[in-house]
Amino acid sequence: MTSLPLHTMRRRYLALAAVLVLALLPSTGLAGQPQHASAAQRAVFASFTQPLPGMTVKAGAPFMVIWNGGTAAERVLNLMQGDPGALQVVQNISMTVDGASGQYAWNVPVDLPAGKYALALGQAPTVIYTGLFDVTGHDTQQTVNNAKTPSQR
Repeated sequence: MTSLPLHTMRRRYLALAAVLVLALLPSTGLAGQPQHASAAQRAVFASFTQPLPGMTVKAGAPFMVIWNGGTAAERVLNLMQGDPGALQVVQNISMTVDGASGQYAWNVPVDLPAGKYALALGQAPTVIYTGLFDVTGHDTQQTVNNAKTPSQR
């Protein structure tokens, strides 16, 4: 059995080590979520344009979710909450969002507690996330006033 020269063995070892290191390093998506997909798979959606980080959304009101770069396929839209690096699903908004439409009319639940939230569109490994946005509580006094008859007001 012939052995390879030492410099050839070193090159092969270094090449193998580089491949292993690159394979084990996950890239990071929006909101710090690990993405274990190829660049082509992650490019299903380019980015959200609404809601933007820090934007305020009112509970009980309609809100237009907007993104750029979607592809024609049904996608899942979830409401998320928690640390940006470990978001948890709070509620499924829709299981059948048209990815190519670039928008979704979301009726924000009236009973959604005020707080910081994010949206996730898609399923692993092709998911995009919004940054954290604020949800403010529904104006219950206005709802009570609108429910009263004119003689009660």
